[in-house]
Formats: sequence, C-alpha cells, structure tokens
Amino acid sequence: LVQDELPTDDPRPQLMAWSIRCLEPWARRDEAETARLGTGSYLGPTMVRSARFASAACSVWPPFTDVPGADRRVPSSVPALVVVGGQDPQDPLANIAGITDVMPNAKVVVVRGGGHGAVNHGCTEGLADAFLIKGTVAGLDTSCTTKAPLTPFVLSLP
Repeated sequence: LVQDELPTDDPRPQLMAWSIRCLEPWARRDEAETARLGTGSYLGPTMVRSARFASAACSVWPPFTDVPGADRRVPSSVPALVVVGGQDPQDPLANIAGITDVMPNAKVVVVRGGGHGAVNHGCTEGLADAFLIKGTVAGLDTSCTTKAPLTPFVLSLP
C-alpha cells in the first residue's frame, strides 16, 4: 500500500492494510525510532514521513476489541489450499504449523523464495485456479512451486 495513494472504488484492501498497520504492534512505526534507525540512510527522511503519516491516520482508527476465541483455529473439513511464501516475514511458516490437524482436507503449499502474497508467484496462481475449479486438493500437483524462479534482487547504480 502506497501511503499517499487515493482510495479506489473498493476500499477493502486499504482498510485491511490500515487495520494491520494501526492495530498490530509489529506493524506500527514509531516516528522517533524510525528516525533513529534511518540515520544516514537515503530512505531515512522518506520513512520518517511515512511514520508521521501512519501516526496521524492511526490516531483516528477505532481501537481493537479482542474477540474471545479468535486466537483458536476453527476445525473444518472443507477443502482448503493454504499458500505461504517460504520467506514471508509477515506471515511466516510457523503461523500455519499444525493446520492440517484441524483442517484435514487442507493442502499446504510453500512457495520457494516467496514472500507475502505468494499466491501471485510463479505457477501458484494457476494452482489456485485449478483448486477452485476442482473443489478439492486431491490430485493437485504442487511440485511447480519448488521450482518457481526466485525473484532477482537488482541494484541499479546511476
């Protein structure tokens, strides 16, 4: 989410992003801490502006109300395709440990080198389509995710 992005006709993606940014402790950016950590970095001033913008937006965000039991997994026999990036810092593999214990018809797909949003990485989008068409994970060939090309890191200098 680009912070200065104008709302679209569908505000749900922005609402979700701001809910995470304002209510999840790991996603908050303290302006002073951001400035301290960004000292000497070419991105420092940009990140401080971003933290200031987030602080202003979050100051009017409704407070979080905990729902009892929301931290427990709901058992389900409904088929599910669980896609997770092998390198996702926002939603790491540990978050889905034991998922098939409560969702026996779930298929866990770890996308090699994938980050957050791994369903859009390599062949995974086609797997999601195949799952939706079939309505089951039975026979779903997920081997392509282990061969997905890694996204290159390129540093361009002027």
